[in-house]
Amino acid sequence: MKTRKTSLIFILVFIVLAILCVTMNAANNSFSKDYSSLGMEEIADLYIRSIISGDSITVSQLVDNNLFGKMSDETPEIVWLEDAERDGLLDYLKQRKQDKEIKQILTYQKESICNVFGENAFDDYCFEFIKMNAEGADSNEYYYRADNGDRISFEEYQQLNREYWETIAKENGISVEDIYKLGNAKTDEEIKGSALYLSNVANLPAKVGIENDYEMYYVRLSFNGSNRTEDGYEEFHFVISNKSGSWRIKEGLNWNIPDDPNATDI
Repeated sequence: MKTRKTSLIFILVFIVLAILCVTMNAANNSFSKDYSSLGMEEIADLYIRSIISGDSITVSQLVDNNLFGKMSDETPEIVWLEDAERDGLLDYLKQRKQDKEIKQILTYQKESICNVFGENAFDDYCFEFIKMNAEGADSNEYYYRADNGDRISFEEYQQLNREYWETIAKENGISVEDIYKLGNAKTDEEIKGSALYLSNVANLPAKVGIENDYEMYYVRLSFNGSNRTEDGYEEFHFVISNKSGSWRIKEGLNWNIPDDPNATDI
């Protein structure tokens, strides 16, 4: 009889835990939002506003690879529970642990900035987007009109530039072929054509551009118009990228500490 009661208790506990896991997972999923339609500036601003409000859920969705930025000495490293895929309960516990640790990081970052720039630092902040070399990105050529930047086909690119050179050649009494001789020019017409090429090539109506298959930007933050504190803390920044297909935070908020060992600790 005792064994039967014990088994019944285990079954009830299992059912309760199963229901709890489903409910908690559903609650966690309800917080998930789609930010793929947001532009670079919008994601950057959403990230900073989430730091201000301590919104760990939004930050965890915006930041790639758990690179949340500078942490205080007291903040533990992000270490997830192992075997999280074993069942729903561990997934939920992992999420709770993650939220708590991210909140600690966000609190530290916000308080650090307010300590050196003033309590109202986040009332006046701005971004400077500096394009970085996107490591590992493939480069692709594209063609565009110089007058409005519109993209065009390779055939349109050739036609526009051919018409451009034909007009210049006609105005100067030579042929387009004379212009194209360049370093192989021998006759007077070809030499003249080469000189015309060098003086007019910068004004081509159609041009070639190079783009990577994704972009990455170093986002420099300024508070009250400054990126440097009186104590020498500087380069408050984070890194943003669209490598995943939409804009996300590649590296979280960070800053450089001063070389002076006696400087005030943030």
